[in-house]
Amino acid sequence: MRKIGIVLVLGLVVSLAPSAQAASQVSNACQTVNNWPVDYATVWPTAVKKHNASPETVSAAGYMRGYIEALKMGFKIKDVKAIAIYTKYQTYWTLLEEDLISGNGRMPRDAYSTKYLIPLMKSCEKYH
Repeated sequence: MRKIGIVLVLGLVVSLAPSAQAASQVSNACQTVNNWPVDYATVWPTAVKKHNASPETVSAAGYMRGYIEALKMGFKIKDVKAIAIYTKYQTYWTLLEEDLISGNGRMPRDAYSTKYLIPLMKSCEKYH
């Protein structure tokens, strides 16, 4: 009887391992999104400087996409939900750049990037 119990527990642990790993990857993706204030204050200005130094070859949003890709690789993200979160976060930076271009360097009152980021951040609140 004891062997059956051990086998059942081991089977349960093995079957839960992939979903636990997926949850961890989603948590990592959400932590990245929740880190937006730091990214905006530190990484984004660097992205803008890189763009200003080479406007024909480097976009600020492209720099941010590369930064987020490096995070995905560092966390070895494979989970579909986590990848979707990272992809949405990358899209936000593209929208931010487009908003700033359309506003001549200022955020327009009806900035689409803000409308896009808020639901993404709300979906990640539980990982804060």
